[in-house]
Amino acid sequence: MLYTPNTFKSVRKSILIIDDEYSILDISREILEYAGFKVITSLTGRNGVDLYHQYKEYIGAILLDMNMPFFNGAETLEELKAINPELYVVLTSGSSEEDVSKRCLGSYPTAFLAKPFTPEKLIEIFSVMEEKQ
Repeated sequence: MLYTPNTFKSVRKSILIIDDEYSILDISREILEYAGFKVITSLTGRNGVDLYHQYKEYIGAILLDMNMPFFNGAETLEELKAINPELYVVLTSGSSEEDVSKRCLGSYPTAFLAKPFTPEKLIEIFSVMEEKQ
């Protein structure tokens, strides 16, 4: 998908979802859009980092899957935090938060959301982000 500055025009900043499972990416996008958020999506960590680097002034938060092939969530998180150490990143995984923390490479997410998650939990975790901004 081609993004332009008009894609991001909104009172709210956009949320970038990075997940290699299209069904999870799509349903998360639908839930967050229903809640009024602008959403950008990426099926790979590398593309997600590139999108963030290009559109960082429009992106307020990231929903990041931990278990992705080639460029996993820990590697993606490390690169995103190198660009912006204050970035609001919610890491998702079917593994426990403790297991995920052990796999992080020195960069830690702002929040953790265990899979499977409810629409209410997903909306709540990003509503908290808005209150902090």
